[in-house]
Amino acid sequence: MVTSPPYWNILHKVDHKAKQERQSHDLDTKYSDNKKDLGNIDDYRVFLEELGVILGKCGRALKPRKYMAVIVSDFRDKSKFIMFHADLTLELAKYNLELRGLKVLYQRHKKIFPYGYPYAYVPNIHHQYILILQNERK
Repeated sequence: MVTSPPYWNILHKVDHKAKQERQSHDLDTKYSDNKKDLGNIDDYRVFLEELGVILGKCGRALKPRKYMAVIVSDFRDKSKFIMFHADLTLELAKYNLELRGLKVLYQRHKKIFPYGYPYAYVPNIHHQYILILQNERK
């Protein structure tokens, strides 16, 4: 099983580069108008819990000891750096989905921007994580 879930409500953030890029290419800047849409959840903890429930149910469809790959990226929420890959791994452990490995998917097509220079360090994020999880249910 392979999936790439939404990155919280990142498309709602007015100052976020992803939204600006989507606007410049006349693409959607929100996932939907549905209140149940994961991309419309304002609270990060609630988002993680809801995503955990969904992926936990997906994990139940896996045969015992089989694998799920989840592609995610860490991101910033204002000045706070969110380690989404780590938070999601901990959440999915509640559903017997144990981390077995981590791959880094390098996105070399992304441009380097001097965010925050010269006043602050704001990293460019040019990779995604592929979480390799195993269904520990017997």
